[in-house]
Amino acid sequence: MGKFIPPSGDPPDSATFHLTLLHLLIREICYVQAPLTGWHKMPAEDEESLEANVTRIKCYRDELCHSVSTDVPKNKFEDKWKKITAALEAIEIHVYREKIQSLKNDSIDHRTRQEVEDQVEHWR
Repeated sequence: MGKFIPPSGDPPDSATFHLTLLHLLIREICYVQAPLTGWHKMPAEDEESLEANVTRIKCYRDELCHSVSTDVPKNKFEDKWKKITAALEAIEIHVYREKIQSLKNDSIDHRTRQEVEDQVEHWR
C-alpha cells in the first residue's frame, strides 16, 4: 500500500506498482470493457483489443509466477517472450494513436505548436 499511497505524501510512482495492481486500476478506473474471455482468462490469439493485450500480459505473469518451477525451456521462453513483446508493442501503439488523435482537435498556437514539436522530437 506504501507504493500506492506513499507515507512521504509524495505522489505515487506508477513505475513501482505491481502488475496485478496496474491490471486492477486499468480495468476499474479506465472504464474499459473486458475482453471476450473476461479479465482473468487468456484471450483468443485473434483478439487484438487493448483490453485483450492487458489481460494477456497479466495471464502470462500469473502463469510464470504461480508455476511450481521457475525453469522454462529455451524454446518455450522464446515463444512467451515474443507473445509478451507483441502485447506490449500493441499497447504502446494504441497509446500513441490515442495521443495523436487527441492532437487533431487541439488548437494550434505558438505554445501548443512548440509542445507538439517537443513531443514529436521525444517520440523520435
